[in-house]
Amino acid sequence: MLKINTLIIDDELNGRNNLHYLLKSYCPEIEVIGKCGKPNEAKLMIYDLKPDVVFLDINMPKVNGFELLDSLIYKDFMLVFVTAHSEYGIQAVKANAVDYLLKPVSIKELQQTVKKLVELKLKAVPGNGKSNNYHDKIIISQLQGFTLPGVYGPTADNPMG
Repeated sequence: MLKINTLIIDDELNGRNNLHYLLKSYCPEIEVIGKCGKPNEAKLMIYDLKPDVVFLDINMPKVNGFELLDSLIYKDFMLVFVTAHSEYGIQAVKANAVDYLLKPVSIKELQQTVKKLVELKLKAVPGNGKSNNYHDKIIISQLQGFTLPGVYGPTADNPMG
């Protein structure tokens, strides 16, 4: 079975422990490799542990979840926000979050989120013919927007798209 390495970042101990329990009990695809409550510690854990997914709280003292993301040089993980506040949805979309879970976390919604994460992880596995990793693509500026070669435009085999 595919395992997705996960880091939980939440300033509240109960929030971290509750999410860990839900993931362990209801989402066997998830392997929690770390938990932390301090943004500076979280940053180091992201770089050291290289998680596939980060479950991130938004409202934390001193540095919120968005500020933590902005401070990262590399963001090579899928992101799920877990928060008690519904008003950050637009910012979450702009931060490329896979999902946005409201506390208290619903088991059904958590399982749906994990299903999305599994699908995205499978698409990124080399050799399965699918990829959602655009880091190896070149974006070509066009008169009416941008084109990703091989996705919706020119390729080496078909330079005209």
